[in-house]
Amino acid sequence: LLVFVGPSLSLLPPSLLSAPSSLNLCDGCKASQRSCSIQRVPQLYQDWRSTPGAGVPAWTRPDLVIGFNSRCWDLGSGDMPAPDTWGAALDFVLAEEIPLVLTGASPDDTQYDA
Repeated sequence: LLVFVGPSLSLLPPSLLSAPSSLNLCDGCKASQRSCSIQRVPQLYQDWRSTPGAGVPAWTRPDLVIGFNSRCWDLGSGDMPAPDTWGAALDFVLAEEIPLVLTGASPDDTQYDA
């Protein structure tokens, strides 16, 4: 199960949000009768945990949280400050001791996030 979480999901075109809720798998996975489904949660992570929105699946403890191109270091700084959508989510993930991976768009972003 892959769950994509974040308020920016609500900015995506409806056609993308209504894309198939399962992935095409390789022949080996199909032969093993494996499956992978996709869920989308257009809320802040910590809000989803405490108050899931209408039509949103209930929160369950994940095996891993991945923040793609998170730019955590850039929150509230620079010429165009980004809203802090990560602070409380990171606090929650770390307090729950959930394994966390953050990626960056560039080596510099990755270094700053460290």
